[in-house]
Amino acid sequence: LPILSSIGWFLFALAMYRASIYPRVAAILLMVGAAINLVIHLSGGEFIVMAAAIAWLGYFLFRGRAGLGEEPAQ
Repeated sequence: LPILSSIGWFLFALAMYRASIYPRVAAILLMVGAAINLVIHLSGGEFIVMAAAIAWLGYFLFRGRAGLGEEPAQ
């Protein structure tokens, strides 16, 4: 089950990277964290990388799109 979860997070991060909606560095960090989890199978503190990426993406969502410099649609 951790293998499928890691693959799913990796594919989700890849889609975020290609869509460029979220910060690309956060998507790369999530891909790296998912790859580490896939190789190590959640033994020890390797989950910290993926948790940091998820927290960063959550902060980006919480902050909203107002900080991106886009004009609101009329």
